[in-house]
Amino acid sequence: MSLWRVYYADGSACDDSTPLDKLPRFGAIAAIYSDASGLCVAKCHDWFVLHRDQSWTAHNDVGLAQVLAYSLADVVAVLIGVYVSDATYTAIHSRAISDPDFPIAPRVRP
Repeated sequence: MSLWRVYYADGSACDDSTPLDKLPRFGAIAAIYSDASGLCVAKCHDWFVLHRDQSWTAHNDVGLAQVLAYSLADVVAVLIGVYVSDATYTAIHSRAISDPDFPIAPRVRP
C-alpha cells in the first residue's frame, strides 16, 4: 500500500514508489497521504512540500518561505501547483478523495 499519492493537472498520478528524482515537479493539484489519525488531503494553491515523515503540506508563497526558512532539514521535495478550471480541479480532487488506497476516516471536531 502506498504512503502517499500526488495527482497532476494532466490526469496522471505518482506515489511513493516513484523515485524522487522522477517525481514531476510541476502541475500538482492534490496530494493525499495516510497518517496515524486517518486520511489527510493537502490542496494546492501554489506549492506542495513533502516532509521526511512522508506527510504533505500545501502552501502559498509566504508559507513556503516559512517552511524553507525554519524547517529546511525536514523538506524532501517541493512541487509546484497549477491553476486549472473548476471542472478539472473538481474531477482530480474527487479522484483523490475517493482513492481506494486511502479510505476516508471520519473526523470528529472537538
